[in-house]
Amino acid sequence: MEMNPKLGEAVMATLAVACAENEGFQVVTEFPELHGELIGTPREAILKACLEEPRGSGETSGRQIAEFLVYRRCNVASVTAGSITALKSERDVLVEFREQLEKLATTLPSVIHSEEALKKELDDRVRRGTLKP
Repeated sequence: MEMNPKLGEAVMATLAVACAENEGFQVVTEFPELHGELIGTPREAILKACLEEPRGSGETSGRQIAEFLVYRRCNVASVTAGSITALKSERDVLVEFREQLEKLATTLPSVIHSEEALKKELDDRVRRGTLKP
């Protein structure tokens, strides 16, 4: 018996989130185009997120900017489990980073419904030097 691909994606995503949560981690992916919508989705909402067409809230946030910078602009080839674990000791720096991203988000249009339009705006800012990865 074959499983519906959307349902299979929901099952696998739920398992990935559950495993990550069990270890105190969050899910990351090297394939943001494929799995990016599910990153940060609570476990109980994964099935709905997989079965429905993706629809952004339209609100621009610091989290979206962080995802853009990390998933689309950073070379994570040298990142190791140890270096990720070491970030726990850098909480103050991470809090400051997040605060700066939230400030930056206020300089963007408050509503961008198109993920492509948001990517273009952030790419343009990186090229102009007003958003540094």
